[in-house]
Amino acid sequence: MVSFFLLSAQFPLTIFFSLFLAGTTSFYGGGVSAYSTSFSTIHVTENKDGAEALLNWKSTLDNHSQSLVSTWHGDNLSSFTGIACDDFGAITHLNLSHLNLRGTLDGLNFLHLTSMVNFELANNSIYGSIPSSIGNLSKLNSLDLCFNELSGDIPPSLGLLVSLHYLYLYGNNLNGHIPWEIGLLDSLLELDFSMNKFISPIPTSLGNLSSLIHLILWKNQLSGLIPSSLGKLDNLIEFELSQNNFSGSIPREISDLRNLKSLFLWQNELSGTIPSEIGRLTSLTNLSFGDNNLTGRIPTSLGNLSNLIHLNLWKNQLSGSIPSSLGKLSNLMEFGLSRNKFSGSIPKEIGDLRNLKSLLLWQNRLSRSIPSKIGRLTSLTTLSLGDNNLIGHILASLGNLSSLIYLNLWKNQLSGPIPSSLGKLGNLMVFDLSQANFSGSIPREIGDLRNLKSLLLWQNELLGTIPSEIGRLTSLANLSFGDNNLTGHIPTSLGNLSNLIHLDLWKNQLSGSIPSSLGKLSNLMEFGLSRNKFSSSIPREIGDLRKLKSLLLWQNGLSGPIPSKIGRLASLIDLHLNDNKLTGSIPHSIGNLTSLSTLCLFENGLLGPIPSEIGRLTSLINLSLGGNNLTGHIPSSLGNLSNLIYLNLWENQLEGELPEDVCLGRPLQFFSIDNNHLTGLIPTSLKNYSTLIKLRLDKNQLTRNITNAFGIYPHLYYMDLSHNHLRGELSWKWEHCRNLASLRISNNDLSGEIPAIFGRMAQLQLLDLSSNNISGEIPREMGSLSILLELDLSNNVILGNVPTEIGLLSLLEHLNLASNNLSGSIPVQLGSCKSLLTLNLSRNRFQKSIPPEIGNTQVLEVLDLSSNILSENIPRELAMLRNLHVLNISHNSLSGSIPHTFGDMLALTSIDASYNDLECPLPNVKAFNEAPFEAILLDVCPKATM
Repeated sequence: MVSFFLLSAQFPLTIFFSLFLAGTTSFYGGGVSAYSTSFSTIHVTENKDGAEALLNWKSTLDNHSQSLVSTWHGDNLSSFTGIACDDFGAITHLNLSHLNLRGTLDGLNFLHLTSMVNFELANNSIYGSIPSSIGNLSKLNSLDLCFNELSGDIPPSLGLLVSLHYLYLYGNNLNGHIPWEIGLLDSLLELDFSMNKFISPIPTSLGNLSSLIHLILWKNQLSGLIPSSLGKLDNLIEFELSQNNFSGSIPREISDLRNLKSLFLWQNELSGTIPSEIGRLTSLTNLSFGDNNLTGRIPTSLGNLSNLIHLNLWKNQLSGSIPSSLGKLSNLMEFGLSRNKFSGSIPKEIGDLRNLKSLLLWQNRLSRSIPSKIGRLTSLTTLSLGDNNLIGHILASLGNLSSLIYLNLWKNQLSGPIPSSLGKLGNLMVFDLSQANFSGSIPREIGDLRNLKSLLLWQNELLGTIPSEIGRLTSLANLSFGDNNLTGHIPTSLGNLSNLIHLDLWKNQLSGSIPSSLGKLSNLMEFGLSRNKFSSSIPREIGDLRKLKSLLLWQNGLSGPIPSKIGRLASLIDLHLNDNKLTGSIPHSIGNLTSLSTLCLFENGLLGPIPSEIGRLTSLINLSLGGNNLTGHIPSSLGNLSNLIYLNLWENQLEGELPEDVCLGRPLQFFSIDNNHLTGLIPTSLKNYSTLIKLRLDKNQLTRNITNAFGIYPHLYYMDLSHNHLRGELSWKWEHCRNLASLRISNNDLSGEIPAIFGRMAQLQLLDLSSNNISGEIPREMGSLSILLELDLSNNVILGNVPTEIGLLSLLEHLNLASNNLSGSIPVQLGSCKSLLTLNLSRNRFQKSIPPEIGNTQVLEVLDLSSNILSENIPRELAMLRNLHVLNISHNSLSGSIPHTFGDMLALTSIDASYNDLECPLPNVKAFNEAPFEAILLDVCPKATM
């Protein structure tokens, strides 16, 4: 149409020249002929230059692209694909859109195309930058370079295209700033720079584009404030700045755009309140401010937007109540206020929005009951009120919403039964009432929802049996009744749900056997029956579920062997059969599950060896076989499991040596082989597992000099090497285990001293070095372990004084230094350990008196100072230990009487004060009255009778 107009406009000029030439020929003869020849020559030259420019550009395109414009040859432009000319043969239109051309614009000489009116190269693979010479196309009306691979800046020379009406550069990789010169294009009607990588603010000069109808800049990286000058674009109909990084407030000047129909500012970083002036935009049909940081209330003036069809304010920080004035938006079809902080009730006036198709109020703080008028919205297809604080029952009137496709009421405080009237929602595809506090039984009428694809009722208080009618829902893909109080058997009719993908019935009271009919669910990918009371064996038909990715049957009462057919589940990723009563051996066919990521069989009664075929499961991340009766050696093939993070073989009857490369997987984080009968050396390869978080080798018969047996583990949190035959001295390397919180190496044969650098292990909470042959003194540096909760150095040959710095351990709960050669006085600083629950200093050589400061440890429950050389009187301050249950001060040289204030120690249940020089009388308290004769009376009151 544009080209027709341009050609028609030139027609009178052509007639004028024809008449002029005809009327003057006889007077000027050859002169006129010479002029005509010159005029024609100019156009011929121009046409030839245009053809040459196009052919030169063609030669720069790739071979395939050149074949797409194979008609471009010679200088007959009329045969050139995509080219149109005016009456004089000058190129006015180039349209090569959707041809998949590949090349740049660098080879195109725009100086020879100055008559160009339309230049369209949309949907190709043009790359490189836009040449600045494009500014020579002074007659250009439309420039469309959308959906290419252009990059770089927009040349400022585009501002010279003063005839331009349409400028489309969307869907490229253009970046940099939008040049202010674009604001010179005062004839521009449509500007679309969307889906690029432009940065920085919008130039204020765009406010000069007084003819602009469409301004589209969405999905860039533009930032800064939205210029208030854009409020001068009073012809604007579409204003689209979504998916950028704009900040600041929404300018009030936008309310001057009285012709505006669409205002899209979603997914930015806008803040402040919604201007009440927006209510003046009475032509508005689409308003979207979603995914910003807007605060405050919705202005009631939005109720004036009588033409509004779509209102989206989701994912902001808006608060207060939802204005009842929004109930006047009679044309509204989409109402989206989700993910805000709205409170109060849902206004009943929403029930007046009879054209509403989508009501999205989820994830707010709405309370009270669902208005009964919601049942009038018979056009509604989506109702999402989830994640609020709604209370009360679901109204039966919701069953009138016959168009409803999506119903979401999850995560509320609703109560009562699920109304049977919901069974009338014949178009429903998604039914989500999870986490909503519903009680009663599942209504059988749900079996009438034949279009249902998702039925999610998990985490409620539903009881009774699963209705067999659920088996009619043959379109169902997702069924989740988990975390309820359902009882009885799984109905065999569920085997009819041939489209089912996810079946989750976990954490109920379901019982009986797992129906073999479930083996017909050929599309099933997730099968979750964990935490129920299923008994009997695992049906072998489960082996027919070839698409299964997750099989979760843990924590039931399943018995019998693991079916060998389980090895057919080639798509399986997660297999959890733990916490059952399974017996027999692990089937060798498990080695066929090469996609398996998790294999959890722990806490069963499985027997026999670990199959070497498990070594074929190279995708395995978690192998947990603990708590069984597995025997034999750990297969060396486990060394193939290079992705393993969890290796748990604890509490079995495994024997023999650990393979040198028990797991080549450098990602290994959790390694537990405790409580077996393993012997031999700790593998040296363990040094290399720098990713370790938890290591348990305890309660075996492993040997090695530990001084150099372990590496540096920067992530290690827990290590237990106790109850083995380890020897050597404590390693300095453990100082570099910066996250180590628990270190147990008790009941071994360690020697040497405790390194002072242990005081630098700042995260240490538990240190147990008991029952070894450690000597030397307790380092003063141990007082730096500020979060230490438990310290056990008992049963060693440690000597010297207890360092006074021990009093700095204010969080210490358990201190056991028993059975050493410690001497000197008990440090008074122990009284600063206000968190102590147990204190055992028995079987040492402590002298002098019991420090009265121990009475300051007022939460102390167990105090054992027996078998030392303590003397003098028992300090009366010990009576302040009102939580003390056990007191043993026997086998010392204490004298005097037991303080009468001990009568107030009502929590005391056990006392032994024998083998001292104490005197009567005894305190009148239960512990003394019920103490064995040999514990007190024989020693303290030798003349007392039973």
